Amino acid sequence: TVIAQASTAFIEFNQNKKPLDNQNIRKALSKSIDRKTMSSKILGGTGTPATSFTSTKLAKDPATGKDYAKVAGDKNEVGYDLKEAKKLWKQGLKESGKKKVTLQYVTDDTDAAKRSAQFIQSQMQKLPGLKVTIKTVPFKQRISLAEDKKFYMINTIWGADYADPSTFLDLYTSDSSFNHGSWKNAEYDNIMKAAKTTDVNDDEKRYADYAKAEKILQEDAAIAPTFYQAKPSLLNTKVKGVVSNTVGAPFDWKWAYKK
Repeated sequence: TVIAQASTAFIEFNQNKKPLDNQNIRKALSKSIDRKTMSSKILGGTGTPATSFTSTKLAKDPATGKDYAKVAGDKNEVGYDLKEAKKLWKQGLKESGKKKVTLQYVTDDTDAAKRSAQFIQSQMQKLPGLKVTIKTVPFKQRISLAEDKKFYMINTIWGADYADPSTFLDLYTSDSSFNHGSWKNAEYDNIMKAAKTTDVNDDEKRYADYAKAEKILQEDAAIAPTFYQAKPSLLNTKVKGVVSNTVGAPFDWKWAYKK
């Protein structure tokens, strides 16, 4: 059984490092990744292609009743388009005054993380003049490198702490300690502030704020969401009534029984 989790894997770009301060460069890198192929061939059912930063299976949009991530997601912004990626890349290189670029990609030293990194490397290197090197480190070291901002691109996974889009979107306000890539956007900050103040008691307005904030993240390629995480689990077929949760305790055994 594969159990969905309110968790998103994504690539953080360090915008203190050139040319990652360039929007077209970041957009090109994001659009070079074929997330469908990654999910089916590399992840083997442990993930589905991401079209938003906020994960699926987290919360429902109060205005439509649909999964919020599907309302806020955008396949055009967070999706595969190699032709468009090459066009953006060419423009970004011109703006950055560069002809060739080498970028290091930091990831965990697990087999799954290495496979994903190699796939992302092969995808990104389809952009002319780009070389991607991979640095694999233990989990704790990856966290330290992210916190110390000692990276160019780094693989990150964020799981929801509670069932609201703010558990993801709060990460990218200018003053957030989790904003490892140092991305800053005043409009984003103002929208997230409105969700906590003027619109806090109106769910429809609050979720509309979140959707606007999500759109800014996507359009600026602040990060590159890659997949929504799922967890393969072994469950005895005789055990029925087990409730799986995407947030909080993974299982609820209250109604479980053995057939």
